[in-house]
Amino acid sequence: MSSQLEKAWIERFIESGDAQASVREIYPDCGAKSTEPEQAVRIRASQLKKNLALEIDKRLRETLASDSVTMLTIIKGIATTAKSEETKLKAAKDWLDRGGYKPADEIITKESPTDPKLLEEQWQAELTKAVRAMTPEEIDARKGIEH
Repeated sequence: MSSQLEKAWIERFIESGDAQASVREIYPDCGAKSTEPEQAVRIRASQLKKNLALEIDKRLRETLASDSVTMLTIIKGIATTAKSEETKLKAAKDWLDRGGYKPADEIITKESPTDPKLLEEQWQAELTKAVRAMTPEEIDARKGIEH
């Protein structure tokens, strides 16, 4: 469970998108005793992002969910009232994508051979190709040889 300061930092971070500025605002004494206060702020911001990642994600999802109706209304408005046809088209495509009507991504499938001999030949060909792409130093490193 987060402290009140950590909760305040999460809110400020989500609002601003700036972890370090949020540290400066919520923890004004951060780095005050340090010879390099900006480094202390950077470190604190990094620690907070790492330690509170799950809570940040949860709060971000809540924010996105609560603002989604407003954002969709804006997208719809742009799609119907923008002066530029290109802007209207982009907004309309975004609206449809979010509604689940996004075009299917191209899927390329490659059938794998089931014959053990073909599998062995394919494996050997891929291994040979990979080794040929390696530098002599990389090959030696794999063998444990130092230069």
